[in-house]
Amino acid sequence: MASLKGKLVSVFKSVIPVVSLVFILLLAFTNAGVVEIAFFLLCVAMVVIGITLFLLGTEAGIIPASRAIGADIPRRKSILFMFVVVFAISFLVTFADPDVMIFVESVNEAFPSMNVMKLMFMISGGVGFLLIVAALRIVYNLSQRLLFMIGYGTVLLLCVMVPPEYFAMCFDAGAVAPGPISIPVIVALGLGLCSALSSRSEMDGFGLLGMAMIGPMIGVMLFCIYTGGSEIIIPEPASYEFTASFLADNAMQSVKNVAIALIPVLLFFALFQKVLLKYPWSAVRSMLVGVFIAGIGMIVFLTGVYTGFLPVATEVGESLAEMNAAWVILLGFAIGLLATVAEPTVMILCGQVEKVSNGVLKSKLLIIVLGLGVASFVAIGMGRIIFEIDLRYILIPGFIAAITLMAFTDKSLTGVAFDAGAVAGGPMGVTLVMTMCAGLAIGLHGNAGAAAGSFGIIAMMVLAPMIFVSALGVVIKIYKKRSVGINDIQK
Repeated sequence: MASLKGKLVSVFKSVIPVVSLVFILLLAFTNAGVVEIAFFLLCVAMVVIGITLFLLGTEAGIIPASRAIGADIPRRKSILFMFVVVFAISFLVTFADPDVMIFVESVNEAFPSMNVMKLMFMISGGVGFLLIVAALRIVYNLSQRLLFMIGYGTVLLLCVMVPPEYFAMCFDAGAVAPGPISIPVIVALGLGLCSALSSRSEMDGFGLLGMAMIGPMIGVMLFCIYTGGSEIIIPEPASYEFTASFLADNAMQSVKNVAIALIPVLLFFALFQKVLLKYPWSAVRSMLVGVFIAGIGMIVFLTGVYTGFLPVATEVGESLAEMNAAWVILLGFAIGLLATVAEPTVMILCGQVEKVSNGVLKSKLLIIVLGLGVASFVAIGMGRIIFEIDLRYILIPGFIAAITLMAFTDKSLTGVAFDAGAVAGGPMGVTLVMTMCAGLAIGLHGNAGAAAGSFGIIAMMVLAPMIFVSALGVVIKIYKKRSVGINDIQK
């Protein structure tokens, strides 16, 4: 109970700043009535409770189960076993992740001629393939920097051949691949692999999420190059009615999405623990309870986000079109900062980094750096929409900068920097920021601007921490003259 209360208070403190800002914008720039305000406040409570339950369930069930699987893989001394297990678990959690489902629905609205089922397979298969590469890197101590350079170098090479209308969508495909269900699984899997290898520091377990983003980008780019261009269909703006049925519909959709995501993972975990690890039923039940609590939390969280935050963000975004550009960009910075601080997946990753580094890398410091990075790029994204700047002039130099910084940053932070990018594009930030940007684009440029606002901002949110955390690593490397490295501490 004390743990639940403490976690609830911590989540409330993280969420309340972004909620307060959105609430102020709602009152100041829209004609919100009593019913809309009441729905929004109800959904705020749901978001806080949902994040709390998700974090508790993740710590109790998902992370221990994933670490156990990761730790067991090297003991089998079978490359084929590692390939099958890593690909299976990464494919399952990605294919059924709510973030990927929502993204594919958006793509289907904008590009109805695209085969979305093939797109799902390209995203999930890309994650599975690159995580096999990442696992091989840990087991055989391959150069992480070299793999990142090859991976993102391939992305940059392919992006110049992708039809222009697909450019932003291809980068977003990689950005959304690590979602709220898959992130804790992948992070714990990497840490488990390292814990079973005495020659590896657990800090070597970071970087899997960064690798996981490369696969979908490459896969979807190749798919788009093969299929050729397509006309963008501008969807009609969604309309919202704040009623009990609207809340119930969103709740049922959240139950469906989370159930599809978690049932295959539950079965996989249960079979692995019982059949291969020979765990007693009491341990399996403990894992199942933890995953169930995390699932309930995600359902409550997603219902609150889609019922309250998404409609309000759309309405506020359209209203921002009437403001001075400088104020809109400043608001974008504030929203990006506060939404990142409130992101549950950011909390999970930063907490794991502090734990694994024995407190050398403080969770609060990483969260602040991530927040400032995302805030800066959300502000740039707002400016891009206002002044209609080509996204290629931002993403291509940005990824080149991230790769360049990687060569100079503290080696122990390379994986953390790219993993940080993956967690920045979580459901809290993506829903608020992407929806607000789409609303801003509609308000400024009409329905034709919806696609420009919807696609690309997630990729920018993912790119920001790669640059900012790598820059932090450069600073640490410069001022760490007499201190030992994090890897040395672990050894």
